[in-house]
Amino acid sequence: MRLLTVLLLSLVFSFSLKAQKFMFGPELGLNIMPTDPTDIGREFLLGTHAGMNASYAFGTNFSIASGIFYTLTSKQYERHEIGGIFDNLGGLFGIDPAELLNIDGLNLDSYIDTEGKYNLSYLQMPLLAQYNLGNFQIFLGPYASFLVGARSKELTTTTIPLLQAIDISTIDPDGNFSFLIPPAVDSEFVESSSKIGLNRFDYGATAGFGYSFDRLQLRLSYSYGLEDYVVTPADGENATQQFFRIGLTYQFVCNSNPEP
Repeated sequence: MRLLTVLLLSLVFSFSLKAQKFMFGPELGLNIMPTDPTDIGREFLLGTHAGMNASYAFGTNFSIASGIFYTLTSKQYERHEIGGIFDNLGGLFGIDPAELLNIDGLNLDSYIDTEGKYNLSYLQMPLLAQYNLGNFQIFLGPYASFLVGARSKELTTTTIPLLQAIDISTIDPDGNFSFLIPPAVDSEFVESSSKIGLNRFDYGATAGFGYSFDRLQLRLSYSYGLEDYVVTPADGENATQQFFRIGLTYQFVCNSNPEP
């Protein structure tokens, strides 16, 4: 990434043509984030994108574009774990209850399914090399993002098939020992705004194209992150960020070499 940045800066200073114009303006847009594919297909999450875009032209065809943006991305995840209903007992008087109930066909497992979603807010700064063909632009370059906010929602469901198949009331009709028996299905929902466990810095590459209508510019791009959004991803989790972006910019033009 550092090498790519140095190369882009070298391209800028290698141009001998005098800069002709500087353009800047507000940009509003939408991030479109595909989720991991499932058996029933793929979903798309949406996030806002806003900030100031700036570009500096060298000659008629080449320019450097950058800016600073507040951008919202989202990530969904799922985890599936299998444990035993006696795992937390650690043995009873030196005896493992699971061994005493080792009966063929008796399911002593517990299933823990977790699904969650992160909404992540970043300050993002790209550095893009842009080639201009009339009103059409093609751009490519790196970006760096700094995490400024996070909100997460997580639902954890624990299922014990053995207890689903047993009517506890027939064994303990008075409920004297019910406090010792976990529920057959238990759910826990947690919301948080903590950034603990999240990487504070993200970087990657962006490529796309744009089209200008007088001072309005429509930009379509794809960004591929190279850093995991979490410090410790789950096994098999795609923890890098990839998203499409649609943006609309209004440009103010400052000519540094006006025609006589």
